[in-house]
Amino acid sequence: MALASLLNRRYGINAKEHGFGRVLADLESESHANGRKIEIRRLAYYDHETKRLYVSRFDGYAYRLDGDSVTKVKNGTDDVFFFDERLSWHPYNYKSNVAPGEFDRKLINSVNFAESTLSKDEQRKLLKLWLMGVFFGSIQPTKIILLVLGDHGSG
Repeated sequence: MALASLLNRRYGINAKEHGFGRVLADLESESHANGRKIEIRRLAYYDHETKRLYVSRFDGYAYRLDGDSVTKVKNGTDDVFFFDERLSWHPYNYKSNVAPGEFDRKLINSVNFAESTLSKDEQRKLLKLWLMGVFFGSIQPTKIILLVLGDHGSG
């Protein structure tokens, strides 16, 4: 139980101690009496009013992007909370001063596209749009589903 571990680490209250159940009951009562509902996010959240994008670092911090700057903030800043699945995701660091076109070179242009109904350039553009769209799911009424199809062993 993550809460038991947190209470033990922060306050020295062990889950096996006699009063632990009382502490849990008091915390539950307090949350019902004075708490408020908060929507928990997973990867990213775009606030349409402030025009800010928040992206989780998966370690209790997030990046806040406003179009001009990228700022590392604590999870919960501006009432934007992320569920950090620390066992599933690894924290990362934002790299500033990356050369223009580096995103395309490393992520988009490195994919081997086959000629099909869509040209390779059209497929690249769709992949890039999908990747960017992942971060704006909070304002999309419908989600784009990416399909990567190839012969066995082509990955």
